Amino acid sequence: MLDRPDLLEVLDTAYRVEGTEEAWLGDLCGAIESATQSPLGCSCFFLDASDLSRPKVRPAVHSPRAPAIDIVSMFGTLSGSGAKALFGQRPVTTSSEAAGRAVWRHVIERCGDLWPRGVQDTLGILAFDARRRGCVICIPLPRMRAPNRLELRRLSYLGVHVATALRLRRAVGARGLRADTGDGTEAVLEPSGRVVAAEGAASAANARAELREMALRLDHSRSRLRREDGDLALEAWTALVSGRWTLVDHFDTDGRRFLLAHKNPPALAEPLALDPRERMVASAVALGHPQKLVGYALGLPRPSVARLLRSALDKLGLESPAELAGVLSAFVPEEEEQRSR
Repeated sequence: MLDRPDLLEVLDTAYRVEGTEEAWLGDLCGAIESATQSPLGCSCFFLDASDLSRPKVRPAVHSPRAPAIDIVSMFGTLSGSGAKALFGQRPVTTSSEAAGRAVWRHVIERCGDLWPRGVQDTLGILAFDARRRGCVICIPLPRMRAPNRLELRRLSYLGVHVATALRLRRAVGARGLRADTGDGTEAVLEPSGRVVAAEGAASAANARAELREMALRLDHSRSRLRREDGDLALEAWTALVSGRWTLVDHFDTDGRRFLLAHKNPPALAEPLALDPRERMVASAVALGHPQKLVGYALGLPRPSVARLLRSALDKLGLESPAELAGVLSAFVPEEEEQRSR
């Protein structure tokens, strides 16, 4: 199913900020079906799993080939432990692997006629923020199995991009993006990497150099490298630059293409005795992301991720990354706290 998927086409779809969330999710399903050539298509739904004893789910949308799965009814069959197994651990897994085959069979049986025939498992991608809110991508499978190593790597990269893109959509809102600085856009670049305009943190020499390098990598990923090695092209396109900016396409009224560096860091838990980068790394690790995936999601070198994680653990008095989830769940992300005031 995922022998040679063109996941860059899915990323292009994910970073489109126009239209409603439901329309965006439907386009994403269609792009994933096309890229993976899944015979059973793809289904996606929005989920708030911040409280795994009472997850909040919205009805799923489906690609053309996908059987209609009544996600809301399925959630009605899940216990708290079942929800935790499916949505509280690894960012990419199959339902049968996460819950255990016996438990998953029981879920299907309890769904009865609501569960589509011919679907025995789902390959799930969790595109969540630090509070486990976001969307879930499900690729139906005809038999129970675990994801292979290539699927884990490719779909983990896809998941962090979708989470980043959803965060960008919600930050931009109805105002959209335009080819100048302001309203969160801190730099405008040409595809060649030339910085047309920059303000704030993006105006520093090192930031301009990092944005220029990413623009060139992005252009290379979408052209020659995409044709030669899709996996390397996907790996080169990190979800953020320096933990701060998302690079997105913008076409001017005359059709000229620009790259906008929009401020889009993940929400951070407060009040922890950590600096912003330590909190970003700790929050990503708490979601179950391995260090390589954390670096990819934030656009940081792997040695920097390891150093920041070690520093965060030391400051919090923790022995292992596995303890982070319990500690961070007690805190409200900074931007959410501000909205509640």
